[in-house]
Amino acid sequence: KKLKTLFGITPRLYCDDFCPVTTLYDVAYNRAKEKQYKTGSVGVGFAATLKRHDLVPLFVMDLKYKFVLNEKLRNIKTFYFAKVESEGIVDLYIEELGNLALMGYTVDCFIESCQFFIEHIFNSNDIQQDEDFDTVIFEGNQGILLDKYHGFFPNVTYGYTTNRKVKYDQLNTFYVSRCYATRHGCGILKNENLDIPVLINTECEQNHLNDWQDDFRIAMLDYDLVEYAIKCDQA
Repeated sequence: KKLKTLFGITPRLYCDDFCPVTTLYDVAYNRAKEKQYKTGSVGVGFAATLKRHDLVPLFVMDLKYKFVLNEKLRNIKTFYFAKVESEGIVDLYIEELGNLALMGYTVDCFIESCQFFIEHIFNSNDIQQDEDFDTVIFEGNQGILLDKYHGFFPNVTYGYTTNRKVKYDQLNTFYVSRCYATRHGCGILKNENLDIPVLINTECEQNHLNDWQDDFRIAMLDYDLVEYAIKCDQA
């Protein structure tokens, strides 16, 4: 709404039909597991979704068909209850499902959100045929040093955070960083022992202390690691 009011811009969101979908069950499992093992997850279910997707997939395309969506959600629910039982984190998982429900994230809410999503989404296969835009911007990834190949195990993400599939001859790629380094929860953060100016958060600050992620950490930016990250990306 602000983009439209201030600049007269109405963004369009594109998504591939075969993009994996994160459910409330993925989020609850992610947070329960993080409470148990403390690897530095942000608790949004990304890695859990990709790992579950290999066995019990849920695609964006599936959201368009009520019967398919309901059946796949039932299968995902069954999958996770068996998984948390085998891993001994049933109580933590149920607790996180309850916490999500208290925040309004129930199964019914998820299904309603899916309906809203598919009514307002555009198929990414059509983006090259869309002549309404002079410029198309793809927001990239998390920090390169969270990449599963280039980060510091086990405090890495499950996917790739480099631009390994970007066609550089067709697109301009920009590297963006804060003027300081950040870390969600545990893991290596160089220069954390050095003094840093007090930061003033925005009114929309999202990095709150929580049970699965712990503190949002900041440190002086290390230029050697910035150089290393860029070289990792170019590799």
